[in-house]
Amino acid sequence: MENTHYEEFTESKGSVVTGFIGAFIGAMIGAAAWAVVGKLGYIASIIGFVIAFLADKGYDLFKGRKGTAKLVVLIICVVLAVLVGNVAALVWECHDVYTEEMAALTDFEKRYYTYPTEMEFIQTIFADSEVQAGMLKDSALGLLFGIMGAFGLLKAAKNGKKAQSVEEQGAFNEAFEDVQPAAIEASDAVESNTDTNESAS
Repeated sequence: MENTHYEEFTESKGSVVTGFIGAFIGAMIGAAAWAVVGKLGYIASIIGFVIAFLADKGYDLFKGRKGTAKLVVLIICVVLAVLVGNVAALVWECHDVYTEEMAALTDFEKRYYTYPTEMEFIQTIFADSEVQAGMLKDSALGLLFGIMGAFGLLKAAKNGKKAQSVEEQGAFNEAFEDVQPAAIEASDAVESNTDTNESAS
């Protein structure tokens, strides 16, 4: 019962707002990592784990409230970071492609032909059904890894907390067992002195 009250007390400490700020900052760092990995041509979905890890560390660093609120915040930040990272990676790629194509044009082509702006080019790429399908697939995998990571981190933290509580309880019991004989001897000595004083009286 006492452990239950203690857990409820510790979970009520902290702020969801500051925790969200910390988790969001951590998740955005993860989103930047997603964009870099995606730009390099690697599968970025696994970065979902990294996003969850950074969001978890940011939440704790900014003294966020423990419990269910933390899980909700982590999931929200993971979703936002995966979407931002995925979009940023594609925009970055589009920018490089557009820059290369424009640089390859001759002066004659630039003067007598009309070409879309970079924003129009990016919008055209994002409107492509195959690109959308690829983004959806990457986002889904990233969310899967990220949410699994969030649950895993919270579970590990909870198990570690329980182990620490058991260890502390064991240490307390051991210390009590060491002190108990001395306390009994002291109590017996006090009672003996009391009896002796009463007999003398």
